[in-house]
Amino acid sequence: MLSAREVSEDFHPRFSARSRVYRYTIDNAPIINPLSRRIAGHVLQKLDVAAMRQAAPVFIGRQDFKAWESAGSPAGSTQRTVKRLVVQRRRAVFGSGLIEIEIEADAFLYQMVRNIVGALIRVGEGKLTADGIRQLTAGLDRTQCPPPAPPQGLSLVQVKY
Repeated sequence: MLSAREVSEDFHPRFSARSRVYRYTIDNAPIINPLSRRIAGHVLQKLDVAAMRQAAPVFIGRQDFKAWESAGSPAGSTQRTVKRLVVQRRRAVFGSGLIEIEIEADAFLYQMVRNIVGALIRVGEGKLTADGIRQLTAGLDRTQCPPPAPPQGLSLVQVKY
């Protein structure tokens, strides 16, 4: 749906947003699909999507996401509210097993989505648990967290005003 309306003089497209929605797409197949290599992060090992779904609620709510920001974030509060985080397997396309992770929050820190997805990938590989994610979040130390997911799979889906 497209629409337009007049806004106040103090409207700012970035700072007036109530929330943003990002989607990260994972190509979860033994061989990367050349059609998706620029729009999806590739994970060779079959991921346990059910485990990823069970761990996702750990990120939901208002909390300090300092452990999930990368160097280069502007100074300021690292408190954010994640409103929704959904993990779902999509129908295979040309032999690829696609997994989509959609996350909505009031705002995001630098590389926060890719860092969260990186942790969920580790959960799917059986290398991290929901309790481990809670401990990493409480520790507020990015150096203890898994590496971020590659940039290819990330896309901005919606900005809500």
